[in-house]
Amino acid sequence: MRAFFKAVAIGTLAGAWMPMIFTVVVALSLIPDAIDGHGNVVSSLVFAIFPVAVAFVFVFLASILVGLPVTAILVRFRAESEAAYVLVGLAVGFALPLLVLAWMGAAEGWWLALLGAFSGSITGRTWWVEAREANGS
Repeated sequence: MRAFFKAVAIGTLAGAWMPMIFTVVVALSLIPDAIDGHGNVVSSLVFAIFPVAVAFVFVFLASILVGLPVTAILVRFRAESEAAYVLVGLAVGFALPLLVLAWMGAAEGWWLALLGAFSGSITGRTWWVEAREANGS
């Protein structure tokens, strides 16, 4: 269980770090307005951490709905490998944002698939390493 949550946490951070650079800078620039009484510190803080929340939802749901079943299949067929987990994570991480964007009818945002692919591959790699360490392998 610890390996699962560690993989989700690291995958979340991998997917959120780049957008978070922007949101944290914007949030910090709004602090003087909040101090003067023209803004809200809480809304700035929420804006700053919003990428983490969005990435967490995607990584957590993908890990449960795809990652755990894929693990069961790979174990069943004795096909587990680092490459298998990284490639599945990369493919799911790339496809999921594109599917959500298509469902929303969005014409822009394809770059999120690149972030998703990075996040998915990091999640898969972390799952491979952490699950081996948890089992003493």
